[in-house]
Amino acid sequence: MALKRLSPYGISRCLYANRRSAKASNPLESTEEDTALAREMNIGLVHAAPLSYIAAESDLVIVLAPGGPETHHIVDEGFLRKMKPTAVLVNTSRGTLVDTDALVKALQENWIWSAGLDVVEGEPNITADHPLLQLPRAVILPHIGSATLDTREAMARLAVENLVNGLKGERIEHQVSL
Repeated sequence: MALKRLSPYGISRCLYANRRSAKASNPLESTEEDTALAREMNIGLVHAAPLSYIAAESDLVIVLAPGGPETHHIVDEGFLRKMKPTAVLVNTSRGTLVDTDALVKALQENWIWSAGLDVVEGEPNITADHPLLQLPRAVILPHIGSATLDTREAMARLAVENLVNGLKGERIEHQVSL
């Protein structure tokens, strides 16, 4: 969980968007779950908010959402223009969530301070002359965000469990039926 990894750095608020809050006009009230999570992580406040509010209020925006039509370019020019000039954008989800052309413009024109990307729109077909690779305040990794010991151990454990369950004729977690 990203919040668990960030809490030792002294963050005071965690704003997030969900289907209900993303297009709301104001931040939503904290739920019981939000309050419990804030207490557990020793963070002042956790609550859902509209995307525009998140953009304007956040020092760090971490994009963690599935890809698809609902989230395509969820971080677009409008979102980037609302961000603070000292803000950092991090995307470890899917490249299609961030409008690359708008991000290049945002970095070139100093709308935001920097971007850290584990995924880029159009990957794996990213060439050395890609505009983001030319920008000194953009850090691009080759989609290795899952390369933590905990994540790889969980992936291995799930693979073994699925193999054993498949051999026994039992239910396989996250099975894809073709």
